[in-house]
Amino acid sequence: MKEKAEKDKKNYHLPRRSYTHFVEKFGINGISARKRAGLSSLPTGRNADQGKLPELVPSEATEEVEPLPDTFFTDVPDLTKITTLEQRFVQPDEQPVFTKDLHPPHRRLFIKRSQRCRACEHNVCKPEVNPTSIKFKIQHAAYYHMPSVRILTFEPLRAGRACSIVLKLINPTQHLTSVQFCPLPTPEEEERDLEIETKLTIKKEVIEKPSGRESLSLPSLAQPVVLSEPPRKVNISLTATVSLPPGGIVLPPRDDAAEYDDSGDTHNFQDDPKVVVWRKGNKAAVKFTITPSSDAEIGTPVNCGFVLCYGYVNTMASLDQREPVRVDLQVKIYLNPGKIVGDEC
Repeated sequence: MKEKAEKDKKNYHLPRRSYTHFVEKFGINGISARKRAGLSSLPTGRNADQGKLPELVPSEATEEVEPLPDTFFTDVPDLTKITTLEQRFVQPDEQPVFTKDLHPPHRRLFIKRSQRCRACEHNVCKPEVNPTSIKFKIQHAAYYHMPSVRILTFEPLRAGRACSIVLKLINPTQHLTSVQFCPLPTPEEEERDLEIETKLTIKKEVIEKPSGRESLSLPSLAQPVVLSEPPRKVNISLTATVSLPPGGIVLPPRDDAAEYDDSGDTHNFQDDPKVVVWRKGNKAAVKFTITPSSDAEIGTPVNCGFVLCYGYVNTMASLDQREPVRVDLQVKIYLNPGKIVGDEC
């Protein structure tokens, strides 16, 4: 009973008032730690005598206004050097007029929040409380391996009229990637593909696992762990058709040093200027043509899509030291550039 009482007594310990536990949790550097070393562990003013506190005099309104300087009438105003109302409200004690008088406001500590996918409940991103404790990152996210597609610019979207849209493609890998564009499958073809993928997934799960002696062999340890997910159907109503460019496009590998080199690219690609309107490094801008539905009303969102076909090279390290294998993959890309506008826009 005595040991249990001592154990319960330890659980009701006083809260820590020092800063040392934040060093391990949030990675505060040595400079900040030395600045906080001389501070008191108790908050200022908690045990102060109430009778010795100074009396605060309320501010009084005045009719006299400080005159404007002569430079206000002679110099050309520069709005970049004048603070906004939001910047002045952040510092109500001073309310500086010029940006040179601003000082950094106190901000609370921000960290990432753990987010999960609403459909499959997988972790989309995890919080990194202490970045110094992370030795390396395993690049399991898709944006490290598949080309990135971004909307660069597009013309006003009108019902029944062809509009040009420019997409920016980025190759994040260290290998040369060829990209091709294919139309989306029809609903019948999509249902058939889902049935085939579901049967293959069930067949893989039914296969018996190897025995304990076989599972400890070297080839089995070298095989990467494959996590299979059931196929899902994307429920998006398409309100526009896409005219895909003919042929494919080659994206050079990513080169971090090339971003700071203004001498120009050494790759000589025979691109069609009507399709590839811009190219730099591992980036390329491709021109598409979309035609919204003729019966779409003004304000209706424009949804369209296509299938992006690209080559993936598996560079994950394995024990058997096999050569990188190139695999052709396909991913569905859905675009929502904007809404239908009228003829006067």
